[in-house]
Amino acid sequence: MVTGDVRLIGSWASVFVMRARIALNLKSISYEFLQETYGTKSELLLKSNPVHKKMPVLIHADKPVCESNIIVQYIDEAWSSYGPSILPSQPYDRAIARFWAAYVDDKLWKKIAAPLSSNGRMWKMACTTPFSSGAESSGPIKVEKESSGPIKPEKVKVEKRKEDLFRWTKLLKNHKPENALEIFRWMDKKKMVFSPSQLELFVDLLGELKGAEAASAYFEKVEPNFDEMDAEAKNRPAYLKVLRWFRVKEQNRTSGAKPHVLKFPKCDDNWNILK
Repeated sequence: MVTGDVRLIGSWASVFVMRARIALNLKSISYEFLQETYGTKSELLLKSNPVHKKMPVLIHADKPVCESNIIVQYIDEAWSSYGPSILPSQPYDRAIARFWAAYVDDKLWKKIAAPLSSNGRMWKMACTTPFSSGAESSGPIKVEKESSGPIKPEKVKVEKRKEDLFRWTKLLKNHKPENALEIFRWMDKKKMVFSPSQLELFVDLLGELKGAEAASAYFEKVEPNFDEMDAEAKNRPAYLKVLRWFRVKEQNRTSGAKPHVLKFPKCDDNWNILK
């Protein structure tokens, strides 16, 4: 692994920062990641990128390199003898690679990011709100019901934001489940109404990260009168996820353990079981 004075200014939620991090990992470069907080810009960021004042910024030997595509090219050339080559060796092939990289940034990414443009503030808050904050309130979450009458524009806007956040949660679940759970925690705090599929995902995240008891405690809060015998229950998929995590727990026990009886323990705002 290559070592040296290498730092990267960015945020885990930025796809452009991720591009630079992937390049560094491909070259096996040891670096210090300097996490930026959305809504504020550190003095180091402003000093290192005074023109655009944006991340990512790669700092190598106290010299800043800005813009993700330029950073990738710099990494490939500065450490050409380490790891695989990122860009093709032939000039024409390298030009084609640069063309498509610019196309992705200028055309494709703008279309992908357009649905999030109206609620960038919400996404930033979801990325930066600490999951373990004891000051947050996790009031009861209502189960989605069919609405009667015309839908108000405000409700449509909220539903659009919720769907955007839910898509990010699904993308993060397999690779960064802790971050996905942070988004869920923020949505829970805002008392957003969850569909059956969304509730199923969030219960599954709780079971994976906090344990079967936390998943069951949360499900019981949402469905205090759930009928286990009703095979057509709206939130039965989420209930089956709770059962799955208890089966996983049983499998991890020593052989000869008695079957676990599902109970709903009490849980605090951070999903820690209350004894």
